[in-house]
Amino acid sequence: MEGARRVKLILVVIDALRADHVSCYGYGKLITPHLDDLAREGVLFSNVHTPNPFTEPAFTSLYTGMYPTRHGIVSHGSSRALDPAIKLLPEVLGYAGLHTGAVDNLARWKGWFQRGFLEYVDPDPTTAPIHADARSVNEALFGWLERNHDVDFFLVVHYWDPHAPYLPPEDHDLFGPSERPEPFPWRQHLREPLASFFFEHFLTPDTSLEEAIAAYDGEINCVDKHVGDLIGALRYWGILEDTVVIITSDHGESLGEHGIFFDHHGLYETTTRVPLIIYGPGRIPAGIRIDAPVVSVDIPLTLLDLAGIRDVGFVRQAQGRSLLPLVQGEGSQDGGRPIFLSESTWQSKRAILHGKWKLIRSIQQDVYGNPPCELYDLASDPAETRNLYAEHPALAADLEERLSRWVQEQSPNGDPLMLQGCSKRLHPYTLQQEAEVLERVEEPDTEGEGGQA
Repeated sequence: MEGARRVKLILVVIDALRADHVSCYGYGKLITPHLDDLAREGVLFSNVHTPNPFTEPAFTSLYTGMYPTRHGIVSHGSSRALDPAIKLLPEVLGYAGLHTGAVDNLARWKGWFQRGFLEYVDPDPTTAPIHADARSVNEALFGWLERNHDVDFFLVVHYWDPHAPYLPPEDHDLFGPSERPEPFPWRQHLREPLASFFFEHFLTPDTSLEEAIAAYDGEINCVDKHVGDLIGALRYWGILEDTVVIITSDHGESLGEHGIFFDHHGLYETTTRVPLIIYGPGRIPAGIRIDAPVVSVDIPLTLLDLAGIRDVGFVRQAQGRSLLPLVQGEGSQDGGRPIFLSESTWQSKRAILHGKWKLIRSIQQDVYGNPPCELYDLASDPAETRNLYAEHPALAADLEERLSRWVQEQSPNGDPLMLQGCSKRLHPYTLQQEAEVLERVEEPDTEGEGGQA
């Protein structure tokens, strides 16, 4: 790295932040003023997908530059370990001379999330990882910056707030005290084991769907404020112009779309489309919007490029591309680039996006009764409400063949989704499970027996 222009790098991952609930991505509510400012003063990528909508495989892709089908971590909560021969981004940046740090807690689940970090700070070891809040994250972050602001560094900051349960602080409660909408018939829609978790932590029988979504937005508004405070801390230490901040998410969140509530299974846009903003005054141009298809595996090579580092081994293993040429107006928009998605946590599916088309193929029947293959025109139907599979058989066959060929190329020793199976069991909402939930929330049964949506 001798002769390269040094830079401080911060990767901010906001858990469960779907792109279309960020104001600068077109959301109707102005809940992200600080993210909006960073997008206005930096680069906004409008068409970004995570390769897997669960934290463990998505973060592993962020650190390896590899699709889950290649690195083998295809589900959240499985017993599978990452091959130690696979290089990780923090290791590469550390070997090149950057001080590496993380304010995160994923290492409690899987050890490789700590590999390569000289300083790994769990913001609140007394609480479950998903209950860590932005306040505790920033307290640890500010201490880290105080110790390390005068060195070249790579820092990962992981905010959990938008992840269920949605419990925003009172000053970020976006639902006014006026009329409350009607309660939602949760018992007809929620499935176990998620239903019990939701009722235990943030739902009541009287909660409306609008209130639940407002609570999610309140969590986003809260983390947005703390991202603003992070930028303020960089300014306080006089290092803002030496720093590039990349802001993204590991996955989105479904808020009732396709019958999926407050989780991120399903390969629909609500769960796979994420924001990506690159901000660096003096280093990154301002006011740029890039519509080219991007996948999260592009982020590691972009960070290496920003640092002026070329590690041959990492470049060979990575399956993405650096986005820096696009940022600098030199790269190809490559609108025909295919993007591949997969999941194997609650259900097993994979998908291919090519241009405006998206094909989702189920490896096993899901509990929602969806057809085994779905085809959507995202240009005319971004909410994915009209399955066009039967109307375009030739197109669907071509996309299926591309998807199948890609899987074979990625996994010559066998498809890991088929070999590993789902790591968790999301089963239909049976009467026995319903009775257990009713007993937990002490709700009288006044509407008769609930059933599967």
